[in-house]
Amino acid sequence: MTATLRLYTVYWNPRDYPNRDVVRGFTIYGGSVVADVDALYIGETLSGGRHAILRALPGAVRLNRNMQDEAQILEVWL
Repeated sequence: MTATLRLYTVYWNPRDYPNRDVVRGFTIYGGSVVADVDALYIGETLSGGRHAILRALPGAVRLNRNMQDEAQILEVWL
């Protein structure tokens, strides 16, 4: 049986949505990472993005960005 991990990454000011908060979902399984086609949230507030994540993944836990992450990444939720 292959374990599956669902996560959401919160971005600020990505190239495709300047000056916006964007939440994108990813599924990791069997060593592969599959990105969702559509963003979960595109908006003007970080709190709006966080609310969308908690609706989609109740009980999710926030991880601060890693210093090696791209500058646009604010946080990751598991």
